[in-house]
Amino acid sequence: MTGRKRRLSAVVAILGGVAIGWSTWYATRRAEARWEPEEVPATQFPFEVVGVFQPPPDGGFWMPMDLTVSESRVWIVDYKAGRLYEYTRDGEFVGSIGGAGQGPGEFRAAAALGVLGDTVWVLNTGNGRIDYFDRQGRYLGTQPLPDEVQGASHMVALGGDFIATTLFNPAPLLRFKRGIDLHPNDADVRPFGHEIAERAAMLQGSSLNVPQSYRLHLVGSHLWVIHAYLPVIGVYDTHGMPIQIITYPAPPIGSGQVEVVRDGGTIRRVVTGPDPVGSSGVLWSPDGRAYLLTQQEETSESQRIYELDRDGTVVGRTVSPIGGPLVFATSQGEGGYAIGARSLGGEPEIYILRWRGHP
Repeated sequence: MTGRKRRLSAVVAILGGVAIGWSTWYATRRAEARWEPEEVPATQFPFEVVGVFQPPPDGGFWMPMDLTVSESRVWIVDYKAGRLYEYTRDGEFVGSIGGAGQGPGEFRAAAALGVLGDTVWVLNTGNGRIDYFDRQGRYLGTQPLPDEVQGASHMVALGGDFIATTLFNPAPLLRFKRGIDLHPNDADVRPFGHEIAERAAMLQGSSLNVPQSYRLHLVGSHLWVIHAYLPVIGVYDTHGMPIQIITYPAPPIGSGQVEVVRDGGTIRRVVTGPDPVGSSGVLWSPDGRAYLLTQQEETSESQRIYELDRDGTVVGRTVSPIGGPLVFATSQGEGGYAIGARSLGGEPEIYILRWRGHP
């Protein structure tokens, strides 16, 4: 097996939800965080669930990995099904794109997506490329991933570039040019992000090799880099310069798997992946405050949402409006969307959330 194939196999395994026992380890490390949960004031946030996206008709959500919104659509990429799903912003199913495989327009370990004008792009990690589609689902072309970006676990578009995070490069963030059929040698890959990697290493200590897995969010002129396993966030400007490194309180959680039994057989539908203690999404309110969705225990007392000021200060916490983990969130205007499960015995669903900013 070549080095590239080994890297792709590793990222497929990690992104696919390999069960690793973080809870006992994290209980010994949580004192290193800047705040303890009980030190953050409890407040009432104006969250409510206003709808649920119905599963697609071709078999339901298997492992929704990322979602994004455009002016009139919500796009969801499903890692296990190998499909890109299109919904209205009210949750009505419109159609699907692609399928599992290695051919043109097919997906293997699709890990991220975004909308650029009339084009939808998908980070097709398992196939080592970025695929482009128009709004009608027609395949437009591909961009091979440069060698340094192989194994990318998440990605966002910024201007004429992509910013990706990878499990294997010493620098957790890589910026490179985007373009259909752009040759990898012309991508001009520039690494950055050593600051958040160093803080993550301090939280981790020497007891365990935690995967270098992050979620990326572009909010105005700031890039938020959110560790998927450790309670640390890096805030960078669009040139890659660090603005702030944030640690926050997060209790250990239990299993991240949801199992559904159908017709005598077990269908496993993974929602949260391997026991992370960190977070997966940030919802932004119109007044500029952020709501950090953390992946935590099933019990309502531990199911916290943290409120952060734009400079990263934790100013409050509340109980989630849903009795189950909230993960992989995105927002636009005064509406938000988050993948979650009402209980560990329920099916994964995409929730339509609504909230208001502070007066």
